[in-house]
Amino acid sequence: MRRYLRALLIGCMALAIATAARAQEITATIAGTVTDQSGAALPGVTVVARNVGKGVTTEAVTSNTGRYTLPYLINGEYEITFTMSGFKTYVARNISLHVNDRLEVGASLGVQGVTETVEVTASSQLIQPSPAVQNLMGSTQVQELPLNNRNFVQLATLVPGVSSSLSDEVGIGLTSTVSLSINGARRNAINWFVDGASAVDVGSNITLLATPTLESIEEFKIITSSYAAEWPRSGGGIINVVTKSGSNVFRGSAYEFYRNDGLNANSFFRKQSTNPAINGAPPQLDYHNFGATLGGPLMKDRLFFFASYERRKIERAPTSLSATTIDPTWLTNPSSPNYVAPALRDPNAVRLLSAWPAPNTGTNTYQSIAANKQDTTQYVGRFDYYLNPKWRLMGRYTYDLSETTEPGGLFFGTAIPDVATTLTDVPGQVGVAQITTTISPTMLNEFSFQFSGNAIDSAYGGNVKNTRSAYGLTIPELYAENREGLIPTVAIAGLSSIGAPQLFHNKYRNYTLGDNLSYQRGNHQFKGGFLFAWETKDELSGSGTQGSFNFGVAGGRTAFQNFLTGNRDGACGSTCTYTEPTIEVASQFRFARYEFYVQDSWRVKPNLTIDLGLRYSLQPPVTDVNDVLTNFSPALYDRAQAPLFSSAGATALVVGSGNFNNGIVVAGQNSPHGRGIYATDKNNIMPRAGFSWDKGGEGAMVFRGGFGVYYDQALVGIFLQNAFVNPPFVQSPSVQNPQLSNPGAGIAPSTRAPVALIASSDPFITPRTMQWNLGVQRKLYSRGVIDIGYVGSAGDNLIQPVDINAPLPQDVVATNGVLNTARPYVGFAGINYRQTTAKSRYNGLLVGFRHDAGRKGLVSVAYTLSRSKTDATNDRDAVDLPQDRTNLDAEYALSRTDRTHVFTVNYVYELPFFRDSKGLGKQVLGGWQVSGITQFWSGPPISRVVNGQTNGGRRGIRVNQISDPFASLPANVPGGVYYFNPGAFAPPADGAFGDTGRAIFRLPGVNQWDITASKNWYPSKNTRLQFRADFINAFNHTQFDPNSIQNVCSVAVTAANCTASTGNFGKLTGTRAPREIQLGIKFFWN
Repeated sequence: MRRYLRALLIGCMALAIATAARAQEITATIAGTVTDQSGAALPGVTVVARNVGKGVTTEAVTSNTGRYTLPYLINGEYEITFTMSGFKTYVARNISLHVNDRLEVGASLGVQGVTETVEVTASSQLIQPSPAVQNLMGSTQVQELPLNNRNFVQLATLVPGVSSSLSDEVGIGLTSTVSLSINGARRNAINWFVDGASAVDVGSNITLLATPTLESIEEFKIITSSYAAEWPRSGGGIINVVTKSGSNVFRGSAYEFYRNDGLNANSFFRKQSTNPAINGAPPQLDYHNFGATLGGPLMKDRLFFFASYERRKIERAPTSLSATTIDPTWLTNPSSPNYVAPALRDPNAVRLLSAWPAPNTGTNTYQSIAANKQDTTQYVGRFDYYLNPKWRLMGRYTYDLSETTEPGGLFFGTAIPDVATTLTDVPGQVGVAQITTTISPTMLNEFSFQFSGNAIDSAYGGNVKNTRSAYGLTIPELYAENREGLIPTVAIAGLSSIGAPQLFHNKYRNYTLGDNLSYQRGNHQFKGGFLFAWETKDELSGSGTQGSFNFGVAGGRTAFQNFLTGNRDGACGSTCTYTEPTIEVASQFRFARYEFYVQDSWRVKPNLTIDLGLRYSLQPPVTDVNDVLTNFSPALYDRAQAPLFSSAGATALVVGSGNFNNGIVVAGQNSPHGRGIYATDKNNIMPRAGFSWDKGGEGAMVFRGGFGVYYDQALVGIFLQNAFVNPPFVQSPSVQNPQLSNPGAGIAPSTRAPVALIASSDPFITPRTMQWNLGVQRKLYSRGVIDIGYVGSAGDNLIQPVDINAPLPQDVVATNGVLNTARPYVGFAGINYRQTTAKSRYNGLLVGFRHDAGRKGLVSVAYTLSRSKTDATNDRDAVDLPQDRTNLDAEYALSRTDRTHVFTVNYVYELPFFRDSKGLGKQVLGGWQVSGITQFWSGPPISRVVNGQTNGGRRGIRVNQISDPFASLPANVPGGVYYFNPGAFAPPADGAFGDTGRAIFRLPGVNQWDITASKNWYPSKNTRLQFRADFINAFNHTQFDPNSIQNVCSVAVTAANCTASTGNFGKLTGTRAPREIQLGIKFFWN
């Protein structure tokens, strides 16, 4: 078997290199069999497909079995003409071709005579002979359905097999996390493509590089299971977006959408507030989304263009900041306990006093209101050039820019104004160029180059004052690095800290080459190819190399006095400290993927197609230009070399004793993998197979099935975190009893605390997903199709976080509560180890129904009955850390994305009343349209119920269940609604883990109605003006947010149960968004 696979793989590579074939298909295929009136195959028939909108044609000739294939057709309306000398011409019209379609259009040619013309029905196009499970989001749904923040990602929730954890308003830029699970797979295993180019930031695999605007999207296809070998990367499904292109007719649109808090309802918990400003009105909102599109011909039948522009300007309720600042009397009133005589004040401390604002509330509180704004801009440009019938060129470029303001600093969050405010730009771009060539009537080639990337670039706000030069500071630094010349962070007990973050810079780039060859031979359509991707990710760690002071109460002085004197007399002692990282780690990651495939679509019989394919992926380890990659290797750790503890309590290590880098691996130095920190996994072989059987041979009922193996591209963010956290590059020496104006004069401590590590397993096995499905599509009537199927998947070698240095409760008890000596790797604190040991299993019944007559009547129904189990829902979420590192099987339970029932309906219907009237009746009473999305979903499981009282590590981190959690719920009070009874749980005993696992009950589900009411006017034959009102959560149904569950039991050590827990334990404290109304106006012309 191994020899057979090796031979297949070599053949795959050889064909790929010879033919250079690309994978991310954004076109479609029409194929069929041509016969004479007796049913005998007709070879040599000329088949011409004409794109009606563009006027361009593609030609093929039937083989000796009468088969033809027309691959790489762009979406649009087509007519197909079949001609052969001695036979009458046959024309098939009204063929709507969508992205990734595989339509079967056959013909039976009679003897020479009058041309025969047939109309292809809509349902026959919805039923396709493909093993893959796929669903279309067409232009009508994209344009007409109500979407909060008008983000296309929400449309992916409307198909069977999808479980959503998206926020109510899907964001863009920094907030563009796409939390979807398709058929039980992880959210970071979804492949997002825009015109064939990857749109995923591989740092996390859950953010998009660019988010195409609704007005620039023609349609997109969601392929949820058993996709063919031509598709690369991960096994969590494919969302393939195709942007609009021009045609021989000029078309365009202009639009504006508006939301305001005056149109919105107030939320459940805001109404419970005693503050009239909160309970009487919803949060402030001013939202504008506007733009325009234009497309058309530059050369008729040859050269076409499309361009779009969109802008969002969003201003939300301002952020209220409360800072504890300096009371001016501390500086002027000698009787104040914080007073320091001017002669004793440190000059640098005096200069820094102005960083704290004067109080405006009470004696030493400063309240500020900071604007909460986001602006986004997007440009899209595309051209399609048909040089001649054999050569086609397409180019498309999308540029996104998100601009936000962070009053407390990006990832910093100080309450002091005008010292850390950052302005952050998140530019994203995706570009693709493709050349399609007809080599012969049976052979076509497609070459592509793809470029994508994004960045996070921050700058300080205009009124910010935070540099040493601006304050005239003369505080020396221990080390040279301080990229922005910032003042040191100063923390004074009882006051808000001053300081600012080093500016954040992050850049990702993806360059991908590919090329695709399709060859028709007899009843076989062969494809084969490769994809080469080169990727870079540069990021700064943002370490506080400006240094940080901490001043506490000591030496007979208050913390403020110790600061103001600069501790020049050294009276503060160890209560005052100074810490300064030696360097700021600058990662420059470089990584690549090399993928090859070959596949065959074999028409065994006129009504039976078998797909066979094989793909191979080679993903060499991530490397860094400066070799700053680090890791922890349990195999290299030597307990005998562990540093000594300074006391019996084992809270600090003796500096100079033992090896503080015990077990640490450094790329390019002691790594067994050279410049990498893990070995290359060379076993990523992916067989894929499927069938489709047209039972009656008339396209009325098609059975399908498929199986495939898929390997993920792991998020590189886990390796970035290794580099940003671990020694030896990350060192933060600390000085005790420092002087403000000369921190180096302090005392270097003789001890230091054990450090926490982040590491990844070695071997690091490529995560794998297997998919399979069996289903049937049935034509119900001319425009209606039902699709029923079973889908399963199995994930193995998935990434999960495990603290491999977590002490076991019984071991902590055995050491009399000395936590650090109970750890297996003495000398370190926690070691968050990202290892490829997790698994997932999914089984689902997927049902879909679609009636499609465009705006005259479109209804799509999706229902999923499923069960998804795993031992870790995501790759690096802290909530997935196991309770017992020695018993990972105990973590196997329902996934956090599991929803037993997911029922969704979306619809668009232009009311028929007065549609055909004339004059005033039509203008006033006609053109009304209703559209909407209705969703009923089961709730997700609770992640876990946490024990917040571990008694110094003597107890596990989960609780015991002692009674029915839903019995005898306590009475609700403002600020929360009890969902479970706190008294049903109790902390475990010393030396024991809690007896509750993960996902022990479900949280609230979704009952959401989003409705749009529109009025369409038709000023002329080719124009349409639409006024619309989108009602999000139209009936203002209160839906408690499962993410707001308070699941941490915090009680006294002696408590018998969790009844007296602090922190709203057992309560839901948030809801999904109440009703929001969005008004819009759109103008279309063509």
